[in-house]
Amino acid sequence: MPTYENSLLNQTYRSTVVRQIEYGKRQGVPWGISESGYNIMDINQIYQYKAFGVPGLGLKRGLAKDLVIAPYASALALMVTPARACLNLQQMANDGYLGEYGFYEAIDYTPTRLSRDETHAIVQSFMAHHQGMSFSPWPMSYWTGPCKGDS
Repeated sequence: MPTYENSLLNQTYRSTVVRQIEYGKRQGVPWGISESGYNIMDINQIYQYKAFGVPGLGLKRGLAKDLVIAPYASALALMVTPARACLNLQQMANDGYLGEYGFYEAIDYTPTRLSRDETHAIVQSFMAHHQGMSFSPWPMSYWTGPCKGDS
């Protein structure tokens, strides 16, 4: 979403993305947390879905209990910090989180949802609305200089 430099909205976007980046770095994982599927399936083998967040950004208690990265959240950051978002997405692609239809829904790092030998689980699904949100920043990022730098 276009914004005006030095506006409250612009400052909010930037500080939110910076907090996401810091949290990912501190946890040793890619960054980008939002609501998504996670590594629990119901009786019909359908991944479950809920809101996740970065402690200190979200108002919900217990956000630190879960660590689920949603690549579409990084794609949305292309509009705010294109270079950082591009690097994060490239790293996720290099790590194998890109499937036939785009980035997988999520990567779940929550220890209680992993087997002993796993460090993460890829939520191997594709939600149309998250794929669509991932596409929306690309035209603006392309027209303003794709992944060449940010202020």
